[in-house]
Amino acid sequence: MPLGDLGVSMLVVVRRRARPGQEEALVAAMTAEVYGSRPPRSSRARVFQGLNDPRAALYVAEWSSREAFLTHNSTPLVALDALCTSPPRRWFCQALDVYEVGLTPPRVLACSTFAAPLAAAARLIDYLLEQAGPLLYQQPGCVLRALYQDVDRPGRLISLKGWRSDEDLEAAMLTLSPGLDSHIRGLGASVDHFAGRLRAEIDRSASADLPG
Repeated sequence: MPLGDLGVSMLVVVRRRARPGQEEALVAAMTAEVYGSRPPRSSRARVFQGLNDPRAALYVAEWSSREAFLTHNSTPLVALDALCTSPPRRWFCQALDVYEVGLTPPRVLACSTFAAPLAAAARLIDYLLEQAGPLLYQQPGCVLRALYQDVDRPGRLISLKGWRSDEDLEAAMLTLSPGLDSHIRGLGASVDHFAGRLRAEIDRSASADLPG
């Protein structure tokens, strides 16, 4: 089941880093935002906390548009920002490819951010779709693989890989990451990885009669 309409919905990805000792407070505050009821609201949202770096947190959500997200966040999130070492990193993305197994959300997520010169972007996309993607689908425990393109910087791509367990993620990354990363750098792109455990999830897309 896709994360959303490939041609319509906007994926919003936000990375935050907590101040020392504030990691649980940050995740709690991000979770409260996910479950908040003030309109407009995302159709699906998840919060992940870093596996190896608990101070790192990732928000991934589907919105009908960038404008809807910005309207929802028109009031500065002062409480969230006060818990962080720096302003959040935020990307607005459109889906290029989504593969999802069943209805159960991934328990852990690997998020890879690729940055390439525009001249190399098409080759990078082809590689991620035609070669890297099928390799990931075949790994035990893979429940999500989605590729997105930054609408503001087309040379930036974000790949989400969801897994049933920490062990599934670790096994797949040990098998695939060295070769994939090496090839990607050979295409002239850089890559940054995040791995996190699911801490909060809400899905409003499944019920058509939910209030807006």
